[in-house]
Amino acid sequence: MPRMSTKRLLQSATVAELERALEARKLAGQQRLKELLAQRAALDREIATLQGTKVGRPKKTKAKANPKKPAKRAPVGFRQRNGKPTIKSLAADVLRSAKKPLHQNEIAKLLIEKKGVKSKSKRFPMTLGIQLGKDSRFKRVARATYTLK
Repeated sequence: MPRMSTKRLLQSATVAELERALEARKLAGQQRLKELLAQRAALDREIATLQGTKVGRPKKTKAKANPKKPAKRAPVGFRQRNGKPTIKSLAADVLRSAKKPLHQNEIAKLLIEKKGVKSKSKRFPMTLGIQLGKDSRFKRVARATYTLK
């Protein structure tokens, strides 16, 4: 079937002709994809030989701990992730120093101002409230207001 413009094809073709045209384009697209993947694999092999590495993604290596310096320890009661206290641990510290229940907006404000927490989230206080509600260290005393147990 000769290639027609899409507009003319839609106006004059039957459903069977449209299905055949669609199938032909699909097969052509699949063939082009195979060609491009083969070209990419060849380029990956060429890059690997130039770099002197194996083909494929490089393996991630773990950073080795410095044996000369002891690891920094967090204060008792702090939970850590990647060597830094978690947001919930910092929030617990804020509530401990406040000695009274605080609204999640106040907790978030104190975390940013006093603890140096950085967040790109537009809804950081709301996200913080969700996290505090799921943690067993916090007790909800009013709507969006938390204290330590």
